Amino acid sequence: MAQKLDPWKSSEISDYSKLFDEFGIQPFAEVLDDIPDPHKYMRRGIIFGHRGYDMIADAIRNKKPFVVLDGFMPTGKAHFGHKMVMDQIVWYQKQGGIAVIGMADREAHAVRDLSWDECKKIGVEEYITSLIALGLQPENTRIYFQSESPLVKDLAFELGTKVNFSEMAAIYGFSGETHLAHMIAVLTQGADILHSQLPTYGGPIPVVVPVGADQDPHIRLTRDIATKMDMFTIDQRIDQKTNKPYWSVRGKNAPEKALREINAAIYEKFAVQLPPNNSNKLASNNNSNVLGNTLTGAALGGVAGAIFGGLFSDSVDTELFDRSLNIRGKIPENDLFGIINHIESVYRDKIQPVNDQELGCQDGEMSLFFINRPVGPNGKQYWCITIREDVPQEALVAIENEIKSRFRSLADNILLGAAAGGLVGGAGGALLGLATPSTTSTKPSAISAPSLTKLSKEHIDIFVDINRIELETIVRRVEYNNGGYAFILPASTYHRFMSGLTGGKMSSSIPDSNIALSEEPKSAAKKIMKAKTGGRESADEQRELGGEFDKCSVYELYLFHLVDDDAELIQIQNECKGGKILCGECKKKAAGKMESFLTDLQQKREEAFEKLPLYGIDYKRG
Repeated sequence: MAQKLDPWKSSEISDYSKLFDEFGIQPFAEVLDDIPDPHKYMRRGIIFGHRGYDMIADAIRNKKPFVVLDGFMPTGKAHFGHKMVMDQIVWYQKQGGIAVIGMADREAHAVRDLSWDECKKIGVEEYITSLIALGLQPENTRIYFQSESPLVKDLAFELGTKVNFSEMAAIYGFSGETHLAHMIAVLTQGADILHSQLPTYGGPIPVVVPVGADQDPHIRLTRDIATKMDMFTIDQRIDQKTNKPYWSVRGKNAPEKALREINAAIYEKFAVQLPPNNSNKLASNNNSNVLGNTLTGAALGGVAGAIFGGLFSDSVDTELFDRSLNIRGKIPENDLFGIINHIESVYRDKIQPVNDQELGCQDGEMSLFFINRPVGPNGKQYWCITIREDVPQEALVAIENEIKSRFRSLADNILLGAAAGGLVGGAGGALLGLATPSTTSTKPSAISAPSLTKLSKEHIDIFVDINRIELETIVRRVEYNNGGYAFILPASTYHRFMSGLTGGKMSSSIPDSNIALSEEPKSAAKKIMKAKTGGRESADEQRELGGEFDKCSVYELYLFHLVDDDAELIQIQNECKGGKILCGECKKKAAGKMESFLTDLQQKREEAFEKLPLYGIDYKRG
């Protein structure tokens, strides 16, 4: 019988291995060796599956930018099940990831009928303070509530154009009884996952979402919608005549010029000039030797000059979006900040004075503009300037105009290089023509090229040897430059669930089955002393046969949370199955570790309230 995954109920999965076949989840063991210093959940097999994790492993190894995204539905106490996700977020941040955390208050309001004020209180006092206490740093961190994020809400609306009720019903079991707010909450989750790739945050970037297996429906739906949002589809086909594979890129709603740009990028990548539209043969006759050489010299000089101007001359290009400006190219940092300082001084007097600290800035910072250095799809850093909500868009326009007045764009350099090269090449060709005997040639010219592609109005077929990742990178860059989303499909990891202390599944509705992160340390210790174990019926039997640690909820506390050292964990296993330790003694040891951990955590949670402004959270306890 197929297993059903339900994101809104505590799923009890009987066989995790079946998820590989039934839902297409990949075994995490396949990528484990690619990760330097893997998290203990990875080493211990707690994280058992993934989708698309290869690009995250590559980003970690090669220090490339990536995002770790997760959300929490603020409906009750944050417990040790939630801590599993929090620990992973903190670990990814230490590996260089940008931590983005969404409080799913829209979902809580729609599914659990909590008020917005209740969602805010629980979200801050239970989840955000716990994350901070567990080690989340303010640098490279963005925390938001769904209901307070226009970007997320607007993107959710756009995603809604790519999914219908039948698809929702098939994935989630929705029926005529399901209210619309519940469906909107699902789309908002998709926007949570994808919004870090919007131009406001620098465009496409790898994103990983660590979740329990029950959340996979959200991941599948989001990856499916992200694909539908693309301008292009990429398929590998077989040529019926040659029986060789080739790539076909087809435009869905792409501008016509976008396919031409992909075509040009393919030829640029393989350092071959585009073939001319007419014959590849150039001929000269007895009466046109000088003219032919002059034109040929001008053409070759123009091409060389354009290449030199494009590749070796400093250029600066800009992309203006709503509320943000991207700047690519070689612009001296002092010049850029000088321009921004000038525009900032002009516009500061035009807007309502605001205390910098209220906006999350330190005294003396430029609070009108926020400046970042993300990495684009081509792997190169660029400048991204965003503006405060009360600053008019014209301030960014003023910065762009000032940059354009001082620096040449790539197109300018190519045209200047082509003109200069054409003049020099034309003169050289004329002299060559005077000195060269007249001949008639039917040989292909030096600038002809093999046909690497076949371009039509609606698609481009690519016959060159290029892998999918390289081709997707080119297509994504062209799509993004033509106003598309160019989403990179989000990656995900899946961890298995902890058992409840009372046996069975851990549930917030059964207080004795879980330990809250805000729980009194002694109360948590008492729960452990009453927990179900894998012990035998008598002490003598346990000494003789040993305990069954793989059936013990106390051992799971060691495995998931209380022991970081693998050698210590193995020792606990051996003592249990060798009958060298009884359950009472093992419980006391675990209870002591838990009490110490929670005592320290509660102090850090209190300190976290004072640090909330550093994370952009405006909240005061009532």
